[in-house]
This record gives sequence, structure tokens and C-alpha cells, in this order.
Amino acid sequence: METLKINRLPPDKAYESLGLTRNPFPSDGTPLDPPRIVVYPDEQLKQELENFLSSLLHRDSGAKGRVLIGNYGSGKTYYLKNLQYFLGKEFPEVATFYVEHPGYGFHDFCGSVVGAIGLANITKKVWSIIKEELLKKLEKGNTDWYFNLFPSSQDKLSMFPKMEYSQILSDYRNFLDQAKKRKADPVAILSVFSKTLEEALGQSEGAMHKLSRLLIDSHYGSYFDWQDISTSKQKEIGDYEFLATIFLLLAKTDKFKSILILVDEFEEVTASERFSSKEATNYEYTIRRLLDLISRRVNEVSLGMIVAMTPAAWNLTNQYCKPLASRLLRPIWIKPLSEEHALKIIKTYLNDARKTADDSTTPLPQGFLTLLPEFVKDNPRNLLNYCHEVIEAAANNQATVVSDSLVKQYVDRWKAEFATEEK
Repeated sequence: METLKINRLPPDKAYESLGLTRNPFPSDGTPLDPPRIVVYPDEQLKQELENFLSSLLHRDSGAKGRVLIGNYGSGKTYYLKNLQYFLGKEFPEVATFYVEHPGYGFHDFCGSVVGAIGLANITKKVWSIIKEELLKKLEKGNTDWYFNLFPSSQDKLSMFPKMEYSQILSDYRNFLDQAKKRKADPVAILSVFSKTLEEALGQSEGAMHKLSRLLIDSHYGSYFDWQDISTSKQKEIGDYEFLATIFLLLAKTDKFKSILILVDEFEEVTASERFSSKEATNYEYTIRRLLDLISRRVNEVSLGMIVAMTPAAWNLTNQYCKPLASRLLRPIWIKPLSEEHALKIIKTYLNDARKTADDSTTPLPQGFLTLLPEFVKDNPRNLLNYCHEVIEAAANNQATVVSDSLVKQYVDRWKAEFATEEK
């Protein structure tokens, strides 16, 4: 009976014959998150991203956007995740949120951003503002809001003796439980919260109403998610105002100077069969309204957005939503890898698994790239995936190098699989 031949070696020994401590190339061609290795093979692309971030950090306008364009596997996700990691580490004053899928409408997009921020995080910030404002009113002797909630005479004096202000208002759940015991009108609670937020943030009543609903429903709802905030998922009017309000909330409570939204796979909007051209256009126009709304509030928060999509999706965006395309300014193009860029990636990854770094491609053979077809060597995901496979095969055979014959063997397999996928 035949059996599979796999060497049983400890991890630190499996790649020793190749001069490596491990296989440095990701098995699926997708870098780790957070990234272990950061490499920008194209210096022009790196400078474009640096210029954009510098502009955002210096807040020379209220809102700004760029579009990152590249084919599948070119590294769009890689660059977005790198930006998120870099800013989180080096510039904590910038709130950075990554949206993996834009969804099937602006409501979904809004929900993805809220999810990235965290519902619990948002509710705590909403209450911190309400608590601060209500305490100020109580300390000034303004109890009108209190009488609106608790009109019965026995409650007017019992709930908020002076020594208990801070204690009862310290936590919104405690406050709401107290309000429920005293049978306070939920509509009145919503009104007090909305007006308090409106005064503090200077936003529309509708947006403040949604924030207040979020706070109340998060405590009383047996099951709560984004859909509970709105009565209809299809009703998207005002969602961009609500999202803008959340950004302003973050700026006020956490003192963020800038907010950056990184949107991946935006081609789902323009190319998906779930969208009609009208729905895709409406979605894109709503994003444009969000950018416009923030740009009018330049002194409060600087919003940046990088939207990643394929070249075909960018062409459709220009066709169906010229105003959004103009808000995204010049596109940042991810070019196919040149031989120089491909070598830079390979050497960077190999050095991460070597005891001593050098400038060679060992254990890969000399002229390695000349043996590869274009669709492998000009695409980062394919290149990393392919390198992982040949290193793994050589390590399993305890070879000292990756031979030309092994490279060609896997090239033939990839060509056959690639041809099958194209049919």
C-alpha cells in the first residue's frame, strides 16, 4: 500500500537545509495581519501614500480622499492593512478604521464602520457627553430635564440628592435602570438625551436621535445590532449625517485630530450583480455627501478616505458618479511588479527567515524570475504563494537549494491551473 511521504521534523529543523529558520512566504500569498514584513517595492506608490497621510495629519482641509487602484492580487489589501498598522503604532492621534467589504448599500457601509469602531465604544462615548452636560445643568440648578423625565412629586427630590449626582450618572446602565424603576417615559428620555447631545455636538436632531436610540437600545434590547438603529434597512437617507456625527463624537471625546477610513474591495459596488446601476450610483453619491459634510466642518475633524478597487471599477465610478471620482482626486496606481520590484519582495521575505541577512535569492536559483511566467512574477499574491510552494517542496525533500527542475515543475502546474481558471 502506498502512503504519503512527509518528513517528520521539528519546525526549527525543517528548513535548516535551505539556510532558513522557516518558510517566510505566506501560504496563500496574503501577508500576516498585523504585518510581520513591510515592504514597498514601488517607491512612487510609497511617496503617494506618504503625501496623502501628511496632508491628512496637517489638516489642510476638512475631508480628502484617494482611490487605490490595482488588479486582483496586486496588494491593495496589503497596503491598506499596512497603513492601519503604521498609523495605530506611530500616530495614535489618528483614528483608523478598515472596512473589509463595502456591503450592498451605504447602510451596510455605515454599519461596517460602526462595527470597526465598536458599538460598546460608541455608547460609552455618547454617555460620557450626556453625563457631563447633565451634571453641569444640575450643578447650575437647572432641573428642567429632570422634571420632564420624572413628573411625579415624590421623585422630584428623591432621585438626585446632591451627593449622589456623580454616582447615579456614572454609568448609563445604572441611570436607565433607575429611570425604568420610576417608569420614566422612554420618549422623554430620548428627547432629553437628543437635546443634550444636540447642544454639545451642534448636530441635527435626527442624528442625535439615532445616537440616543443606540445608547438606550444597547441596554434594553435583548438582541442588538446595527439594524436596530433604523426601522428600515432600505432607508438610507441621513445615514451619512449619522456617520459624520460619530466621527465628530470621536474627535470630541478622544481628541482625535484626524480620522481615516480604509475601504477595501469597492469593486463589489460597481461590479456586483446585486446592484443596479442606479443603486450603485446612489451609494457612491452618498459617500460623496459624507465627504462634503465633513469638509464643511474643517475646524472640528479631518476625515480621510482611501477606497481600493480594480481598474474596471474605477472606470465605472468615473462613468456613473463623476462627483465621487472628483472627491477622490488623483488615483494611486499599483503597477504590475517589475523584475526589480519582485526581487526586492523576495529578498525582504528571505532575509526575515535567515540568521544573517544578505542580498541573494538563495536558496532560490539564480535567474529565478526568468523561469516564471508573467502572471506569477508581476503579481505579488501569486509570487508569494508560488515561492511558498517551492520552498515547502524543497524543505520536504531536505534539499539544500530549490532546483531549476523543481521551479519548472511548479510552473507547469501553475500554468495548467491558471488556464483552467480562465476558461
